Amino acid sequence: MSNVRAMELAICEIFNPHMHGQNDDSSPGITSHFLVHSAIDLEEFYDLSFTDIIRMLRDGYHAYLAVWGDRMEHHPIVRNYENIIRGNSYIKLDIVVLDELEGYEAVGYMKTHWIRLIQRRWKTVFKERKRIIQARARPSSMRYRETHGCWPKGLGTLPAFRLGLHR
Repeated sequence: MSNVRAMELAICEIFNPHMHGQNDDSSPGITSHFLVHSAIDLEEFYDLSFTDIIRMLRDGYHAYLAVWGDRMEHHPIVRNYENIIRGNSYIKLDIVVLDELEGYEAVGYMKTHWIRLIQRRWKTVFKERKRIIQARARPSSMRYRETHGCWPKGLGTLPAFRLGLHR
């Protein structure tokens, strides 16, 4: 792999040799990559013009499924490819690291997945913090703190947001 660039906004689709074509000049292993359809700059992002591209691609996939649905070839790697491309969230804007393979295909490595994991973790931490703060606001908790100099058991510390494998 060569020409790795910084993270960018892009609209990607799973490479499908039956749809996109594959020949001797194609990079080996291209079937396991996300093909970058369009890289989106900030101007396109702010004026929402990228939504036209998404709409056009989704319409193309719906037409493809209407014609080939019953006779569609299976994807060589992705088992539930047909279900994925039928979904409304298949074609969307993602944060990706762009790369160009040996066969000059523009591919993207998704980074949006990690952002979703961070959001999910923060949501859990925030919910627990909110619960603790509400419990501290109870008169019985405040009285306990006045009497003992510390919060009741389980209310002593607010959970911190930590990234890592262990919670």
